[in-house]
Amino acid sequence: MGDDKRWLKVGVPVTGVLLAAIGLLYASGIIAPFGKTGYIERADAACAKHRPALAALGPDPRSAGSHVFYAHLQRVVVVMRAAHRDWGKIKVPPGIASSVRDAYASTDTAIRLYEESVEEARRGDRAKADAYLQDANKQGQLAFTKSRTAGLNVCPIGF
Repeated sequence: MGDDKRWLKVGVPVTGVLLAAIGLLYASGIIAPFGKTGYIERADAACAKHRPALAALGPDPRSAGSHVFYAHLQRVVVVMRAAHRDWGKIKVPPGIASSVRDAYASTDTAIRLYEESVEEARRGDRAKADAYLQDANKQGQLAFTKSRTAGLNVCPIGF
């Protein structure tokens, strides 16, 4: 009987400390599947499922003229937006939330700029369309860099 009480004095606190440590590891994003590794796998899978649709659109037809290019870009933007939306459905673990939110927001900004570029081209204002396109390309590169820094390997797609 005496040994049982001694175990309770030592075992319960040790168990509590272990459970707390495991909880911290999950919350910080170190342990998969709910941590950083699991998040990256799920987010990249969500984006990767849109790669075939993007590939089916073919290469950038910039040399075919602005009308053809902007029509192509409009189709690309639809795929990018769908992949971005699916990426956003994945719950981000607290340990990487800040860097992922930053990458996600930069991606959203880039896509919005591409959408504006397409809209201006549709209206016939090539100068504005091209200006938005330049800004979108810069923001897209920033989004790509931030995503890789956050640990993502596939998201965002289309950049």
